[in-house]
Amino acid sequence: MLKHSKIKNPMIVFELLLRKLTSDTINGVEKSPALTIIKEFFNKKTSIGREYELYQTLLRNKFSTEARATTLLEQVLQLRKTLNERQLRREKYEIIKKIKENYNLDQFFNTKLDNYKLYASIYKLFESDNTANPEQIVKEKFTIVEHIISNKAVQKNAETILEQFETEHKDIRLIAYKFLVDKFNKKYSSQLDEKQKQILKEYIYNASNNRRLLEYVKQQIPYLQKELKKYSSSVDDKVTQIKLHETVSLLDKFNSIKFIKDEHVLNLLRYYELLKEFKGMKHE
Repeated sequence: MLKHSKIKNPMIVFELLLRKLTSDTINGVEKSPALTIIKEFFNKKTSIGREYELYQTLLRNKFSTEARATTLLEQVLQLRKTLNERQLRREKYEIIKKIKENYNLDQFFNTKLDNYKLYASIYKLFESDNTANPEQIVKEKFTIVEHIISNKAVQKNAETILEQFETEHKDIRLIAYKFLVDKFNKKYSSQLDEKQKQILKEYIYNASNNRRLLEYVKQQIPYLQKELKKYSSSVDDKVTQIKLHETVSLLDKFNSIKFIKDEHVLNLLRYYELLKEFKGMKHE
């Protein structure tokens, strides 16, 4: 039976370090331990960095046929066998040691990840040997192949992210925000206001505490509804009024949410962006 270990999965460790980096940056930490760890371990000179790149190869490449996707997977599995296992185990031990020195390990790994199942499937295949269950191997391979032939968005690789982190402190802050609101920034070019920044902070700090995050998000709904209703009375255009009333009604759906996802946070940011637009119109 193939077993998954999230503390030994470089994709999971990297993504959680990136979240910690974002949290540290927003919190004003000048020298984030997470950034130091990323730079030390996730580069082309380390075995864990090379293994991470193999994960990324499977995550970011897209093919239209199952045959091509399967060929890619088999090639990656062959490359994985060329890594120095002893060095890889040592580096994974060292990186967890460094994380434990700077963060609470239980809290660090107690975070929900959207692609957890996919990351786990890749890990199991990388760690499999001749004694592995053939049925499980086929199952994990199918999970990965299915991802490759899907239209799911790809992620940035470590080298690109680290190149961005080499810039000035101000830019690091902008990158940190952008990591969580990339979809938001594709649609809006304005700077985040204090309300939107606070939403991001709450999301980051409570990523592993859904109950608290859920309470915070639901607390925003009455305020948004009240403010949007206030501005709707000053809008002359009937179509805009109708759309605005529909928007206010849609906010009610937040009350039935049980678990906060990235999309909920992004929608909340967009509602505040809409409110900013109406405030701007009032002062013109």
